[in-house]
Amino acid sequence: MRKIILFFLIVLCCNCNSFAQWQWLNPTPSGYVNTKLAFINNDSGFLFNQGGDLFKTADRGTNWQLVQNFPNANVMDLAFSTGIIAGLNNTIYISSDNGQTWEFKNPVWLGNIKKAEIISRDTIIIMTDSSKLYKTNNKGNTWNPLNFPNVPIRSIDFVNSKLGFLSNNAGIYRTSDGGNNWQQVYTVNSTAWVITVKFYNSLIGFAYREGSEMLKTSDGGNTWTSSYVGHNMYDIFFVNQNNAYTVGELGEMYHTVNGGNAWTRLPMPLRGYAGDLYSQYFFNDSTGLVVGHRGIIMKTINSGLSWQKYSPTYIDVRDISFGTNNTGYFTTSNNIYRTTDKGQTWNELPFYADTIYPFNEHFEQCHFFNADTGLLFRQGWSSSPIHIYKTYDGGQTWQLSTSFPFLYFTTGISFINNTTGYANFSDLSSSPSIYFGLYKTTDAGTSWQLINNTQKLLKIRFLNEQIGFATWYKKLYKTLNGGNTWQEILENSNGDVEDVYFINANKGFAIGNSGYLKMTLDGGLTWTSVEPNSFYDHFIAIKFFDDKAGYLTTITGSIYKTVDGGFTWNKYKNAPYYENRAITFTADSTVYIGGMYGTILSNKIAEYSIDSLNADPVTSCSATLSAKIRADFSRVDSVWFQYGITDFTNTVVGNPSNVSNNKIISTVQATNLTQSSNYKFRVKFLYKGVYKYSDIFHFKTLSLLTPIITDSIQFLQSSAFSGNQWFLNGQVIAGAVSQRFTPVVSGIYKVQLNVNGCLSQFSNEINFIYTGDSSLPKQTTIFPNPANNLFYIKNAGLRNLEITIVDVYGRLILLTKSKIGLITIPLNNLQSGYYFVIIRDDVSKEKLTNKIIKL
Repeated sequence: MRKIILFFLIVLCCNCNSFAQWQWLNPTPSGYVNTKLAFINNDSGFLFNQGGDLFKTADRGTNWQLVQNFPNANVMDLAFSTGIIAGLNNTIYISSDNGQTWEFKNPVWLGNIKKAEIISRDTIIIMTDSSKLYKTNNKGNTWNPLNFPNVPIRSIDFVNSKLGFLSNNAGIYRTSDGGNNWQQVYTVNSTAWVITVKFYNSLIGFAYREGSEMLKTSDGGNTWTSSYVGHNMYDIFFVNQNNAYTVGELGEMYHTVNGGNAWTRLPMPLRGYAGDLYSQYFFNDSTGLVVGHRGIIMKTINSGLSWQKYSPTYIDVRDISFGTNNTGYFTTSNNIYRTTDKGQTWNELPFYADTIYPFNEHFEQCHFFNADTGLLFRQGWSSSPIHIYKTYDGGQTWQLSTSFPFLYFTTGISFINNTTGYANFSDLSSSPSIYFGLYKTTDAGTSWQLINNTQKLLKIRFLNEQIGFATWYKKLYKTLNGGNTWQEILENSNGDVEDVYFINANKGFAIGNSGYLKMTLDGGLTWTSVEPNSFYDHFIAIKFFDDKAGYLTTITGSIYKTVDGGFTWNKYKNAPYYENRAITFTADSTVYIGGMYGTILSNKIAEYSIDSLNADPVTSCSATLSAKIRADFSRVDSVWFQYGITDFTNTVVGNPSNVSNNKIISTVQATNLTQSSNYKFRVKFLYKGVYKYSDIFHFKTLSLLTPIITDSIQFLQSSAFSGNQWFLNGQVIAGAVSQRFTPVVSGIYKVQLNVNGCLSQFSNEINFIYTGDSSLPKQTTIFPNPANNLFYIKNAGLRNLEITIVDVYGRLILLTKSKIGLITIPLNNLQSGYYFVIIRDDVSKEKLTNKIIKL
């Protein structure tokens, strides 16, 4: 059971931003793992997923609209009108208005944030991936560490600002002072961790212990009882103190109506691997939502006895085919779906592969010639061979075209026009396989003729009725006579040749694992390696729209695109991390990709991308802003960078400011910034006559300390070692840029720092009295010098003198005042050495400094 938990945590640590141009057609609103539901009233609420997408509903989840994507974020909480969205690399966003607006926070480094819990309007607790707890009492402006040494932490729940609970592998802990101190209230003496804790009030709470045990307390955690709940539970929701639901691993859900004394397992429709449920919300005893893996959103109105899925399916897509620009079909193991609006909506067709053995006899590939006419290939099993069905009315009725004895798997189909095509079948259930068949149709699949049943083939690609290519595990074959005979043209010694695609008779590609991407320009006689942005991706599918635009998919969900015929490939940075083997195109230059967990994505081949936003270097008052901009078969115009602290108050044209069917890095210099401030910027640009905006990037300007100047004996000194500029009476002193400055006239002195063009605040001011032409030295005499235990100051003018003695480090030794004619100064308590005597006339402000030696 713990294996599924670890998979989920790994997914959360991936950098999974939402697609900029790819659109989720299924599941909707996205196929990312849904991690949190939070409602602000009985109609309006939010859904957050591990791709950083925040969606909003105003009708109890009937419809969802994307609010914003938060890069690097993977956790969310919303309560008491305060919201937090947080995640990797110190990412923190705070809302103070029930999620309507969000402010980026940039605190001191906390790390990768794994959990967040709002405990009052201003107070939030977060946990990092190293299980360190931090608390804020001012909505994220400052954070203070909490002392909890017993890591790792699995769950946190606060009843109020003082009372909270957390769990880990050692048990359950309670705090009564807001997290400063913790007391263990339940002890685990095995490997069965307490992974979830949730309280209804200060007395009643549940905690799930890994394995099968739901714990209950009615006295605030002092004592606990247990009841059976199978599978690991990740979330607990109280409708009231007696009525509660819990959801978790493998799509399991339980319900109690007697305060947790007993739990009833509910009949969930999507049990199984990657069907985990992570969050739920119930509006009343019977109506609620659950969300989880695969982008799952389901609603019940009868306390979980039945469920309505938000998307048509969450089951793997096996194939996609569009007969027109608008009308298309996709297959899952047991169902086929149809769209007439480019995939915005899908309707399940009344035709099913098998109801007795759905995991053995299931749909595989499909191919449609127009909106209504197409073929559907059903995998066989045991005594039931492959069946090919044909429809003429958009899938409402189907006719059995033919079946193939002893052949159970369709490994590849390839149509060269609307009537002529090839299909390859095999019996891969036996070891080694002994039945193979390459068949050809010239009447759009109504009838099929055997071409070859001796050559072992898997994937096939035919260019015309003579030239074709096919894979067989590590080998790639070519035919020049319509499939009658085949010649080996390539072998991958490190793994299987997963797929093959030829643009024409000479130029083609073969792909496999460990970044295996080979290209030939001479029909397969010679091959060269092509290196996309990764050397390790396991490529599984390749297809071209024309001789320039093509797509690659990988087993880990990455998607690559080429716009120069396959010589270079660009990787989409925000792939969904699901395996997608189906790639198809429509004539209006739209690409569709489908695969694991019901994924169907669409995109325009002519597209733009704005990514890699960055601010570097950043100083105290400036930043170099940049963004990577790409236009494929299109043009991006009027590139502007907009930046500011709270709003985008500054707009600067990018350099370059446009790109056509190419990629560039556009930059600007943001100037006159405020030091030690959080800034944000985005790119504004014109695409096909419409202004669009990139995601928002945040950065913080550096701090520039305000210098401090001191009157050090005969000169003024700045606290900064470099970058100083001295001022006299508000005017620049030319050339006065050292740390130490010796005044030659009386006046008000101050200093300002200039660091890389950034100006600091002015220092403190010192009113310096220059004594070079003063009569004070003529009327004041110090003797003897050197001196033993005392010296004298002759005050011939009977002035009001202030006498200060400091050592060579500027430390004060003596401060006194006198106006007598002969002033005695004792030295008997001082060590031998040099000292400075500063004599100042309190009336005229004249000043005199002398050095005296103590023997």
